[in-house]
Amino acid sequence: MSKNHPDNSKWQREAIEESVQNEMETTLTKKEFTPYNVKVLAPYLNVRKGPNKSETAVSVIKRGEVRKIIDEKFGWGKLSFGAGWISLNADLVKKL
Repeated sequence: MSKNHPDNSKWQREAIEESVQNEMETTLTKKEFTPYNVKVLAPYLNVRKGPNKSETAVSVIKRGEVRKIIDEKFGWGKLSFGAGWISLNADLVKKL
């Protein structure tokens, strides 16, 4: 190679190695979530905007109703169809 055209192969190799490493770390830390159903045990269960008790309640689910959980965060379950979040406390819901 001439002095006007430096060898970029080392830089390219390092960039590729870093990209592969980042992808592997992301794959290892990302766990697959399998949706599941829960049955409400409490007389009434608030559905909230977010996974937090301080979030606004947007609706209520009654005892005996079954709902699908599509994600979990901080002990809360995200309901399907963007309905909101419910507490996954074992006193309030039962995983089916």
